[in-house]
Amino acid sequence: MLPQLEEIAKSGANIISTCEELSFPWRKNKEVANKIDRIAKDNNITILGTGVNPGFVLDSLVLALSGACQEIKSIKGIRVVDASTRRLPLQKKIGAGMDVKEFEELMKKEDIGHVGLTESVEIIAYGLGIELEEVKQQIKPKIAESELETKYFKIQAGKVCGIEQEAIGTMNGKRFIELKLEMFIGATNPSDKIIIEGNPKLETIINNGTAGDIATAAIIVNSISNVIKARPGVTIVNEIPMPSAIIE
Repeated sequence: MLPQLEEIAKSGANIISTCEELSFPWRKNKEVANKIDRIAKDNNITILGTGVNPGFVLDSLVLALSGACQEIKSIKGIRVVDASTRRLPLQKKIGAGMDVKEFEELMKKEDIGHVGLTESVEIIAYGLGIELEEVKQQIKPKIAESELETKYFKIQAGKVCGIEQEAIGTMNGKRFIELKLEMFIGATNPSDKIIIEGNPKLETIINNGTAGDIATAAIIVNSISNVIKARPGVTIVNEIPMPSAIIE
């Protein structure tokens, strides 16, 4: 999306994007990230990548909660999503209806699963001012135990119905940040859960989870005023105030 960003930047408009890699672009391609940052600064605009995940549930919300802690030993975030209520592209992205072999082939090519979980780990570390030794990720298929159905298609027992994905950031040889995403058709207890082991220990649960499609649109619109006030360049969600609802 570099050409799109450059074209918009030349018009002088600020940019808020749901591109997951843009939420922390230095992780996967530092050279391109620095180029985007320079384009933004040269055109005196701000560029922000945000959304629900990454952008809120498993990163900026975690950082907001951490503000109540004097000490942090570890952070764990668990997001369970019932993908049967979500749009078709998302259901395809998690491999719903695929054979396990097909899923594993796409996994080797990094063409399956959720994008942004490792970015959320990096955002948390950046916000806390720490350096992680390693950030790694693993993805495995969730298998349907019985026939499942969405408004788009049926999934036979034994087929893939979604993903179990985990991103881990280590520090001092230990797991310091663990983020887990379970996104599959038929999840019975969707929720967002954050556990901060520290002083004090904090445990927060959003029952039924954060409705991704609706909340993403809200976060984008509610972030506009903060982005307008932000410094030029690529900014990260923790570098500007958390968005609050705009009620007219």
